[in-house]
Amino acid sequence: GMILNKHRRGFTLIEVLAAMAILSVLLLILTRIFNETTRAWDLGQSDSESNMAGRAVMEFITRDLSEAFADVGVEFRVLSDEIPAYGEESDVVMFASLGEDPDGSDDRRASSLVFYYLSEMKDTEGEDTGRFRLMRSHQSNIKTSEMQELYDPGSDWTSPPKFSFPQPVAENVTAFEVWAYRDPASARTSGPVEDYFSGSNGGNLPAWVDVYLEVLSEKDAIRASLYDASNGREKAQLDEFLDQRAKGYQARVYFRNRAGYLGDR
Repeated sequence: GMILNKHRRGFTLIEVLAAMAILSVLLLILTRIFNETTRAWDLGQSDSESNMAGRAVMEFITRDLSEAFADVGVEFRVLSDEIPAYGEESDVVMFASLGEDPDGSDDRRASSLVFYYLSEMKDTEGEDTGRFRLMRSHQSNIKTSEMQELYDPGSDWTSPPKFSFPQPVAENVTAFEVWAYRDPASARTSGPVEDYFSGSNGGNLPAWVDVYLEVLSEKDAIRASLYDASNGREKAQLDEFLDQRAKGYQARVYFRNRAGYLGDR
């Protein structure tokens, strides 16, 4: 007959618990690896999309600026340290652009008056969010003969009806800086011109400008808005956070027609 092995036995409770503990540790390790891999992938995707958007915005701004002109009656102006954002001051640039079709009513070409500046973002209820965006305001189809009376830096140029087309160019912006250089010689000796004004420079455009734009992801911008920039300790923490998380984009724009137009203006 069949002989039973009386010494054969199953797993003890301690062995089962030990095996389950080892399996749990392995599952925990694999879960953490998966989460970290997913997080790295999402961060990479976000950075890639942010870089593409940042480069597209800079290309738009530089193309816009390349259409600028100035003379004794039409001004180009950079206002330094005008608009506060995250405890720092950002710049404003104002210029006339020839990016319009010629006006056949007389010998003068129709132009646009363009302003770039930072503005605080609003929520759905119109309340400030503590985040900022780069705005482009402009007035189209202006004859150069009408430009002088419309151009008034002392007025409220950031809102309609004077500029009926304020449009956001980039959101979650932490800095917008424009450095204007009069000529190569002064650029080497004294650097950029503070508050460049073409009327004080013979009616001429600068030789070139450097434009710097710094942006955050939406998630990081929301986090940055929670810091109190007026508090010294929190301002230091905010600066460190922006140094780590913000992405900067820079471009240089040369002005081919910096001396403006000759003849009747």
